[in-house]
Amino acid sequence: MTTIDYSFTRDQFTHFTTMPTRWRDMDSRQHINHAAYLTYLETSRIDFSATLFGEETEFIMGTLTVEYHQQLKHPATLQIGHKIVKIGNKSFKILSAIFREDESDPVVTGLATLVSFDYESQKTLSVPEVIRKRLNE
Repeated sequence: MTTIDYSFTRDQFTHFTTMPTRWRDMDSRQHINHAAYLTYLETSRIDFSATLFGEETEFIMGTLTVEYHQQLKHPATLQIGHKIVKIGNKSFKILSAIFREDESDPVVTGLATLVSFDYESQKTLSVPEVIRKRLNE
């Protein structure tokens, strides 16, 4: 079993996206369905990458590990934090955490390995310097 071995309290993150839950995100038990969290993470990761790296930096998902810590009910306002935690030659890892507004412990955490990728040639690339500069920010 893979676990996320990084600190993930709110103060560890450098970028946040705020978004509301949606009624359609609930499951039959009246809490947010596990699959909805993937959409929250992806939407906010796109915002994070566009803000910090620009539109010209391309990458593809290599792996995504998600850990669920608490249940969440609709309606709620979420704040999703992101931070680059590791950079390799062709890939980098982004730690993410979904928080209820004004809470310090996360509802969900995620660790994404993103691979620098050229979609035209369908080949991996070295991680751009613009991403390397963001490590530990």
